[in-house]
Amino acid sequence: MRIVELHSARGVWMALTVLAVLGAAPARAQSPPVVTVVARDFVFERPAPVTVPAGPITVRMINGGKDLHMIGIVWLGEHSVAEFLAAVQGDSLFPGPYEVGGPNAVVPGDTAVATVVLPPGHAVLACWVMDEDGKMHVQKGLFAPLEVAPAGPRTATEPHADARITLRDYAIDMAGVPAAGRRVFRVENRGPATHDVEVFRMAPGATMADVDAWMHHPMAGSRRARPLGGMVGVDRGHHAWFTVDLTAGDYVLVCWMPDAKGVPHYSGHRMLRRFRVAAG
Repeated sequence: MRIVELHSARGVWMALTVLAVLGAAPARAQSPPVVTVVARDFVFERPAPVTVPAGPITVRMINGGKDLHMIGIVWLGEHSVAEFLAAVQGDSLFPGPYEVGGPNAVVPGDTAVATVVLPPGHAVLACWVMDEDGKMHVQKGLFAPLEVAPAGPRTATEPHADARITLRDYAIDMAGVPAAGRRVFRVENRGPATHDVEVFRMAPGATMADVDAWMHHPMAGSRRARPLGGMVGVDRGHHAWFTVDLTAGDYVLVCWMPDAKGVPHYSGHRMLRRFRVAAG
């Protein structure tokens, strides 16, 4: 199983609290159900069991801690969460699951939103952030089980996309550049490797060195590049959506997934794309 690794400058324990699954109001019965997750530092609050219908599901992550945080969604099928945890601890091989995406990293106080498609079966929400001690947060208990029930007669519809992103080995193609506002990006992975997308808002004069600052020192980061979320790892052949609030200015999309040598795709393979957002 391929694992996303983000390096944290401090060893912290993050807490995930699944607050609610909000069914759509009668007038919007086709909207995907929403799972809201809060990440906090140094405390782990056991999430309540959550069940959602198969099809599109939206995960809304609120960063209530002091560090970067992300939520990756892994479909387990008939495998158990115990098997998943044994695999991430390195105690067993686990070829069954695949990654379907999830809200990517945001700074404390920010919110990230992503919509993925899940078939019936078991799934898990996992934090792939790596602490300075070399352990990922999921290895320290930062996960939340998710049950996916068969879809009912009123299956949720997929979100409307303002722009489309296609991931390849090693390129990011984008069709459509949305104007400022709350926008939805559709992400599809057509490359053999697992890829993700992180969105950075770039201040005037900012360079990729400012993006590197978040990769290597996320607590300090750089005031000239701000991570806005995006999509956690998506395996080949799958698609998902993320939502971000855009203001006029310059942006860059990067793939943070590491290659076989542990080098991020954006720095080792130039898997990145810049774009500009117009006002209004």
